[in-house]
Amino acid sequence: MPTAQRSSCAPCCGWGVRASPVSGTRTCWRTVALNGTGVSELADELARHRDWLSESGELDRRLLTAAAERIRSIAKELLLQRLGDPGAASPFGALARDVAARKIDPHAAARKLVAGPGTGQD
Repeated sequence: MPTAQRSSCAPCCGWGVRASPVSGTRTCWRTVALNGTGVSELADELARHRDWLSESGELDRRLLTAAAERIRSIAKELLLQRLGDPGAASPFGALARDVAARKIDPHAAARKLVAGPGTGQD
């Protein structure tokens, strides 16, 4: 790529910036949409980066992290739906009332809730 289109970025620059996985330096890729200047070079750099992600194992690590976070988020929402109203006559409601009355601390209540009935922790 011509040096006129590739330059070192100031710390305040955010768009089109990434740290090189090898050198750690940041590079800005200048493109001009009207005439396509720099677009193919940027596409080549993106392909090189994708190759590095794949070859280094970073892509798999990121995909695993994203999948785990998605599962956590969905599980959290499902659990919150299952808990329902804390004022209801339910184990959750009873624990909420005990925490409000300072009979048990929130962490102990959460452990009891997660352990469930019949585990010796309820």
